[in-house]
Amino acid sequence: MRFIRKKRRRRQAARQQDRSQLRCEFLESRQLLTTWFVDADMTSGSGTSWADATPDLQAALASATAGDEIWVAEGTYQPGTNRHATFGMKTGVDLYGGFQGVSAVYPAGESLLEQRNWSSHETILNGDVANDDVYVFHGPGDTYGVEDLVMDINNNEENNHHVVTGADGARLDGFYVEGGNANGLCSSASTPISICHTPVSSWTMIYGNGGGLYAEQGTPTVENTVFRLNSALRGGGVYTAQASLNFEEPNFRNVVFHNNLAEHLGAGMYSNSSDVYLENAVFHKNHVSGVNGKGGGLMIGGGEAIIVNSTFYGNWAEAGGGVAIRSASPSIVNSIVHSNGAIVSSGTASLLHVGSGQTFAAYSNFGDPLPANAIDGGGLNYAFPFWAAPDTAEGPDNIWVTDDDGLVLNSFSVCHNAAIDSIVLPNGLLVEAPEDDILGTLRDDPSITTDGIDMGAYELATLPLVVDEPDPDPTPPVDDVIPGSGGTDWMRDAGQDELKDRREKSRKEDLVKESMRDHLAPVDGRVSYGFVESRSSEERSEKSLEEHRRLKDDLFYELGLEKMMESDSLSQLMVKRFAV
Repeated sequence: MRFIRKKRRRRQAARQQDRSQLRCEFLESRQLLTTWFVDADMTSGSGTSWADATPDLQAALASATAGDEIWVAEGTYQPGTNRHATFGMKTGVDLYGGFQGVSAVYPAGESLLEQRNWSSHETILNGDVANDDVYVFHGPGDTYGVEDLVMDINNNEENNHHVVTGADGARLDGFYVEGGNANGLCSSASTPISICHTPVSSWTMIYGNGGGLYAEQGTPTVENTVFRLNSALRGGGVYTAQASLNFEEPNFRNVVFHNNLAEHLGAGMYSNSSDVYLENAVFHKNHVSGVNGKGGGLMIGGGEAIIVNSTFYGNWAEAGGGVAIRSASPSIVNSIVHSNGAIVSSGTASLLHVGSGQTFAAYSNFGDPLPANAIDGGGLNYAFPFWAAPDTAEGPDNIWVTDDDGLVLNSFSVCHNAAIDSIVLPNGLLVEAPEDDILGTLRDDPSITTDGIDMGAYELATLPLVVDEPDPDPTPPVDDVIPGSGGTDWMRDAGQDELKDRREKSRKEDLVKESMRDHLAPVDGRVSYGFVESRSSEERSEKSLEEHRRLKDDLFYELGLEKMMESDSLSQLMVKRFAV
């Protein structure tokens, strides 16, 4: 298996080398391929350098030709005031966001893609023309039992139907895509209906699909991108149709679908008679709100689909809260589809499969038993995954894909070190685990991970706990203790700071930051869902703190850990871990 992984890395390196060589070759009448520079802080510019960057992304797209790249600095960019305006991608043109441009750190602007930090330097493609969207969320006390689930988006009648329109052979990398509203209506009150496409059925379908990204008959490669707060009749975040893949590489990698809304199908994403390959994807609290709605996170309606090392949490629909499948045979490998919700169809909170085809699932975690006709590829489990802080998955910094993200596993999770390096699917395709996770942590680096690969989009960096005098008949390390139920607080594994030096070597982002959010244990309900509302330690009453301490003492007693407290080093570690 490791040999296979090395071959994949060699192929990736070869492609990078080929692209570098290509940039030095003649393309038609030009000596070099062109990089265009866009910066919202500029008032005007030709776009030929950071110092002379254009503020107009549409102008850069109009100038770019196949083989060009467009580098876009942090800021907000809108397609235009007309509802039909969209950032139309071009075949062979790559769009990269997340740059600072001219700054104190880079006085001349970045010169390498590796110098950008796309998650922190937000490059936002925004379809909210009037900048007045109002979001309606449900809290933990509502029927859905999950906090901050998007229920409605108001004041979005004027929003662009599609923020981005895809093109085959193009790339979208390093962006936040938000504010699209493909509601199937041609116009708001201020837009004449005469500009709509004819016949009526045609524009209703086009403008009812894909609020964030609409891609038909070919799909771009999308990487390092967050789709959030988009809405549509179908495919709130992304809609793809009639795309064909060779499945050598994923076409959606390191992507987040968060708080997108759909009326009928696929709030996060709808793949309609289209091939899709998802890797290191996160579907978090997307919601299909309409009657008979399906696929809160993902809807697959025909075509081939492969889902690898992805996480589905807190997504809701009447059926198929996490994933809904119609007449397709998708493969789900190394993934977590747990704590999603189905309002009507009991037992389909994780996955719904209707029509022909069979779902192949292997080395994955689900919140419900799979459909009877599913193919069990081995390595399945159904226990709660125990993420670090799933309801605040963006972490305390409220930024996706940074070190404090809450969907990292704890070391006692059944999903930790439970994935597989590679597997052959029923259709004969070989699928490999990605070499790194959504944060850039290498999954098989022995200096930061041990004993295997994690399920889901995030890889937990852990090393064995070493004490000065190991017990010949040791009690499990503190980090591997599963907290009690019934309201016991829990947090990230202790000792993560000790891994900073090792982990930093394989990371692409900032230093490790610890999430200090405490969360209550999961609550059983009509549908399996995540965590009830949590409060910081400062907000808790003295009574609850005392109960908290008592439960910890009971936990120590049950495990016989009072005998281990004789070790000063371990005592300090335990005090640090359970300090309130």
